[in-house]
Amino acid sequence: MSVLDFQRERTTTPVFERLMLESPAVVSEARSFFEHFRDAGVRLSFTDAGLERLDELLRSLGQGKMTPHEAERLSLAAGSFLGCLVIERVGGAWRAEEGGWVVAGIGPRNYTFDPFEPTHLLLAGRGEVSLAAELHSLREDARGYGPRTRFETLFEDTFRRVTGREPGERSRGFSYRVGPDEWVFLHNIYRRALGEPGDWPAEIENFVRKLEGASLEKEALERDVESRILPTLRNRDRKAAGDASRYVELAIVDDLVLAFALDHLRSMAFLTEAQAARLGLDATSLRRTSLANLGARNFGFQVDAARGVVTVQENDGYDAARVLLPGFAAAVAEILGPEVHIALPHRDLLVAYDRRSPHVASVLAEVTALCRSKPYALSPRPYRLLASGELAYTGAA
Repeated sequence: MSVLDFQRERTTTPVFERLMLESPAVVSEARSFFEHFRDAGVRLSFTDAGLERLDELLRSLGQGKMTPHEAERLSLAAGSFLGCLVIERVGGAWRAEEGGWVVAGIGPRNYTFDPFEPTHLLLAGRGEVSLAAELHSLREDARGYGPRTRFETLFEDTFRRVTGREPGERSRGFSYRVGPDEWVFLHNIYRRALGEPGDWPAEIENFVRKLEGASLEKEALERDVESRILPTLRNRDRKAAGDASRYVELAIVDDLVLAFALDHLRSMAFLTEAQAARLGLDATSLRRTSLANLGARNFGFQVDAARGVVTVQENDGYDAARVLLPGFAAAVAEILGPEVHIALPHRDLLVAYDRRSPHVASVLAEVTALCRSKPYALSPRPYRLLASGELAYTGAA
């Protein structure tokens, strides 16, 4: 029995029945995961013991026993179950955000929790991750005194003291707007600081001081600014209101656009038309420059020869855009043959597959599930990869 075969007789677990009313898609995935492993003799539950079994299960499956694509699929199912467990034990509710599901409305600061991150890390062999510790922190934050609450409060106070400004709106719990078009992401520094809680004040002050003065307006005066412009794909219909008139974008195919970001050490800023004009770069030159910069970065192919699939997943925000790199079409064709199609479920995953493979239907089903549940979703549609390196939509796999 495959660990990815989640089609089983439905159970009537009350937690699933209650949550199904509001979020049927993601809860159905969680219930199938629960039933599959129940039938395999792994008794998961919404208790502390059940959480410990889930942790042990993901650690055991993460010992190099699956392809990256299989691990991604299992991470989605396990994260769906973990999210339901968090709602049952801590509170909150499922919410679709930026194309991905999160548990939202936790505690007095309305935190969001991405349950797919810890499941992904456990399956990737990251032994320092603990689901029990994650739940304990969420419980404390739900009461208003947990580590996230203390960390964000300290960041906000330090930001005011060092910069003399108020931090802007907060998004998804670990992102703050620090300029008109610039966000700062605290997630990595928070994870690092958790290991040494006594160093939080010094760590955060050092972070804020390095951040100060790093807005795009000041960065544009630096000589190396062009070397840090990178391309990223966005779904045309999922952009926030007003984006089309502000950001430099190029249409790639009917539902995808190419945007351009200045890659900061600790944050990312999308280029607006006014900022690009000050740099003396139009959309065509931005595409040429950004793809040259991306091509200078190393990346690898993960090849699943049995299924006729090649994936690219460096998790740097630019994986999907790598499909536009010069030479990509030829390199993939050498592995898969001339009948290559492309799927781009979210910006951190590029899937190339042989459209003649008997596994195409299962590949596209996984792509659709990932597009529905992952942040920064792009498209569930299949594309042809032309010899020129451009994409063209195809209605058939």
